[in-house]
Amino acid sequence: MDGVRTRAHGEPFFLAMMLVLAALVVAGFGPSFYFPDADRSVLSPALKIHGVIFSLWMLLLTTQASLIPAGRYGLHKVMGLMSLPLAAAMIVFGFLAIGDAYARGVDSFGSPEQFVIVPFMDIVGFAGIYFTGLLFRGRPATHKRLMLLATVYAILPATARIGIFYFANEFIGLILQIILFLAVMAYDLASRRALHPATLTVFGLSLLRVGLLFGIGPSAAWAGLVRSVLG
Repeated sequence: MDGVRTRAHGEPFFLAMMLVLAALVVAGFGPSFYFPDADRSVLSPALKIHGVIFSLWMLLLTTQASLIPAGRYGLHKVMGLMSLPLAAAMIVFGFLAIGDAYARGVDSFGSPEQFVIVPFMDIVGFAGIYFTGLLFRGRPATHKRLMLLATVYAILPATARIGIFYFANEFIGLILQIILFLAVMAYDLASRRALHPATLTVFGLSLLRVGLLFGIGPSAAWAGLVRSVLG
């Protein structure tokens, strides 16, 4: 049995979290992509496509989360199949976006080489969490947490931009992401009286990413590897 029995009509928490994540994405990427006065002409075609694909991902997952409380399980599963090519496209264009950011000299969290480790770990982590979530489709409590947490894990580019645009401090993004993880943990404790293994695992991966950012990211070996791959 996959933890505590799920309510017959779903758990509104997951829809609420997706709405919060969507709001953070709009707030973070609004000045450069969503808002009417955003100068999208400076974005490369790869970045524009990446933005559209990620927007579709947020729309799809938010819609999926709304279908379970409505009892529309069949449509939820159909949309789940649609997420597979969308996730694959996110991964491909995510790597293209890394090359674009490095070429432009984006140096949030340090040097351009150190910055690369953040989106690289975002993509690798997102892919692993998402595809693991697919494998656990038959275990609803695990599946829905992994799908939500895949997006929480990948939300750092949006929250970091919130820190940069509104507070002139990219580290605010890390704090916002930790708050999101804490919200999932609090829900676990309130609904299950224990942290779900999926929550603990993904939070651990997030802490590992931070450790790599400040442990390996500044090293000459990492900088040399990035330069050899991205030029």
